Amino acid sequence: MLTRADLALRERDTATLPLGYLTRIEAAVGQRARRALPAGAVVAPGALERTPVVRRGQRVILLARSGAVEVRATAVALADAAAGERVSVRNLRSRRVVEGVAVREGVVRVTL
Repeated sequence: MLTRADLALRERDTATLPLGYLTRIEAAVGQRARRALPAGAVVAPGALERTPVVRRGQRVILLARSGAVEVRATAVALADAAAGERVSVRNLRSRRVVEGVAVREGVVRVTL
């Protein structure tokens, strides 16, 4: 997993960067490199993968909020998802499949 200390902004000739590049350190912090990157390498967006906060088969908290009312249920994730990504989950009580957004480790938010 990349941290702020692993990264630095450098000026480069963009004509020599056919795979793209990142312009903000924050865009890479918390992500994993798909392969080893040598020191000083340009980090292309395709070289990174977001770290999943929800994994397929994991029991998660299904969170629904409407105003001051919050409802929680237990569900099982049907796919991996990083924070901010959409993911389908199966509510263990009702057996219904719903789609929500992974918000943090083991938590998926749905809208009512």
